[in-house]
Amino acid sequence: MDGTGIVPVPFVSRFPFSFDEFDMICSRILSAATFSAVLAFGSIAVVAPMHPAMAADKEKGPSIRPEVGKPLQAAKELLGAKKFKEALGQLQVAEGVKERTAYENYLIAALGAAIYVNMQDYPNAIKSVEGMISSGQLSAADVLKYDLNIIDMAYQIKDMSTLNEYTTKYYKEGGTDEKPHILTIQGYYINNDFANAAKMARASVMAQAKAGGKPTEELLKIWMSSEYKMSTTSAGYQEALFTLLQYYPNKDYWSDALLSVHKTPGYSDKLDLDLARLRVAAGVMKDADGFVEAAKGALDIGLPGEAKNFMDKGYAAGILGQGPEAGRQQRLKALADSSSVTDQKTLAEEARSADNIPSGNLKLGDAYLSYGQYDQAVAAYQKAIAKGSFKSPSDANLAKLHLGIALIDLGQKPKAKDALNGVSGADGTQALAQLWEIQAGLK
Repeated sequence: MDGTGIVPVPFVSRFPFSFDEFDMICSRILSAATFSAVLAFGSIAVVAPMHPAMAADKEKGPSIRPEVGKPLQAAKELLGAKKFKEALGQLQVAEGVKERTAYENYLIAALGAAIYVNMQDYPNAIKSVEGMISSGQLSAADVLKYDLNIIDMAYQIKDMSTLNEYTTKYYKEGGTDEKPHILTIQGYYINNDFANAAKMARASVMAQAKAGGKPTEELLKIWMSSEYKMSTTSAGYQEALFTLLQYYPNKDYWSDALLSVHKTPGYSDKLDLDLARLRVAAGVMKDADGFVEAAKGALDIGLPGEAKNFMDKGYAAGILGQGPEAGRQQRLKALADSSSVTDQKTLAEEARSADNIPSGNLKLGDAYLSYGQYDQAVAAYQKAIAKGSFKSPSDANLAKLHLGIALIDLGQKPKAKDALNGVSGADGTQALAQLWEIQAGLK
């Protein structure tokens, strides 16, 4: 997986008024002689307050006049028969009645919303729901529910202006559902406005993290995918991917994260061995060539103990020692084994001369680390950092990175975190330090 396959999944909600539900609302009709409809709200969530002019009959609830109720009943029946245009015609008859009450306007808007949603005419459905809200017949809690319906429909038709307007309104009025945020971000994404999608997603993730919450995987994937669409090598993409990996670690995200380090502009080949070491630690080194090339690389820079580690782990995983290359792999393993035996005999001598060689203590620490002598490795790295005698600035960052790894192996995680946080370098070293923090559970 390289990031291109991760795209937001659109959220499609169903408007609360299906025909059957509206039929429940319009269930109480008076005698055919007067055909005056009394609309009782009880079995669904929307409870409309009685208009003052209709408060006389509290047991029956607010009523509507026959000249409004009759075409509404006809429109309701036509809606049930899926005769939408005819239903709209009857709705227009009701709308033509003068001096309508707020309650009548509310019912006209509600039935209009049901018709337009069934027609998938979301622009007009939105206008109808806005009419329901503006009628003054809804409680504050129900207004929030209908705000959500408008947000859903605006998303379906990619109407970012309405989507943003009602998302802002929803949260201003006290809404707490994360869905409007998600839909707004997805709306930007599907409109190819990746910059706004990434900006909004990142802000939401950081706010949730600051509050001690856990951002949803969906939100993190939208952020990461938006950054990826803009650049596959940017710091923004890497930040989003690392954050996704931190909260939802899996092998695919690990592979993508390590690939992103390798693609970092200015990446140093000197980090190839560190990259391979982390691939093994994360459990994503699955190919024989990866183990073989890592072992060869370790031998080339004078770290036979590290070469032996790669070969041993490749064999333990059942990846090496198989197929037509088994003989060559066995010879490489034998070389790594014998070289590491000889190397360990010279460690004392290397320790005595390390102070006089640029980056000598760094190399000594690496040797100790490869043999599992973590205390000695920590001491060597700390000495290297204190002396500051390095072949290059990048070696200074490597010393801090490897110190953090050695401290992780010692179980000294707070100290390891401090060491890794001190790593800089735009060549990929700092990115590796961040991934080691994630791998060790330090973030």
